[in-house]
Amino acid sequence: VTASAETNDEGELRFIGIIEDITERKERERQLKQLHDATQDLVGAESPAEVAQRASAAADEVLKVKANGVHLYDEDADALVPAAASDRVRELLGEVPAIDDGVAWETYQRGETQLYDDIRTAEGVLNEETAMRSELLVPLGEYGVFLFSSTTVGAFDEEDVRVAKILARNTEAVLAEQAKEQQLREHTRDLLQAETLFENAQDAFFVIDVGTESYRIERVNPAYESLTGLDSESIQGQTIRDVFGPEDGGQIETHYDGCVRRGEPVSYVERLDVPEPGSYWDTRIAPVAVDGEVVQIVGATRNVTEQKMYQQRLEQQRDGLELLNEMVRHDIRNDLQVIASYAELLATRVDEGDRGYVERILNNAETAVELTRTARDLAGTMLQTEES
Repeated sequence: VTASAETNDEGELRFIGIIEDITERKERERQLKQLHDATQDLVGAESPAEVAQRASAAADEVLKVKANGVHLYDEDADALVPAAASDRVRELLGEVPAIDDGVAWETYQRGETQLYDDIRTAEGVLNEETAMRSELLVPLGEYGVFLFSSTTVGAFDEEDVRVAKILARNTEAVLAEQAKEQQLREHTRDLLQAETLFENAQDAFFVIDVGTESYRIERVNPAYESLTGLDSESIQGQTIRDVFGPEDGGQIETHYDGCVRRGEPVSYVERLDVPEPGSYWDTRIAPVAVDGEVVQIVGATRNVTEQKMYQQRLEQQRDGLELLNEMVRHDIRNDLQVIASYAELLATRVDEGDRGYVERILNNAETAVELTRTARDLAGTMLQTEES
């Protein structure tokens, strides 16, 4: 009510009053206050399910929509699963199903609010006999859909849509914040696990800073110190060439260059003079990229000198077997065949009494040839076994 006083020409005092119906304005103020309180309540939720439940309760309190619910996207099910449903919804529908089709799914996929004055006539409705008539569907970004329903046709007006969008927007914001916090917790957990693995691994782990002109050792784990004999404090911040010398350091840098250039893990065996000259190391490195640029290299290495020496001994033995096989197959057999041929020729020229000696030569030559065949087969078998 607005009132004012004025005096007319005759000196009479008059009061003029104006009465304005502000019911709608007060209702909007009430809704805004309740929206503010509901948002504060949403912020205090500790899980997406609790956010959904509090949002559903707010829809009842703020919009007076008794039939409402929140469906959140479940990646495993690839569907919108019910996270909250009002008592009225359960009364009308019974068990609330997951959604992977129909108008609600379309709302989620398109990310656009949809209002149906009569949902039964909507294209794509899953149940044309549904108890619901009016349907207001508001997307919650990547998280799901907020559903407002009524058994009355044309139950929602523009103001209802505006307030529902505000409530949905606030709900989405809280869900997004919870998702970020969850990602942060997972990231922190992964970092702790990685740090534990780094510090307690039996293999030597190392981290290299990738500079514009050199590679520098950022940190190494205790196993690296123990296996290489290099002290972490003395090598931290040093270039690869400073630690390993120009020759070995240059060889290591070549591998690092390839890793950075290709942007993918690289494995190799290198010969270094740590902890002793002529040591062999089996190394695997991988790039760490930020915004497409490799800023670090992480790696793991283990001393394989004993294995390498054993492999070299096997190769030497193999070379010896190959030489023996070659000699048996060609040189020795050829010489024996020559002996046998001369013995056969001699047999035609000796007396009967001396022929027994010639036959003994022939028998021994044949036995020796058979032995060369056996030796050849044995060497071939051993070579095949090594190859497999």
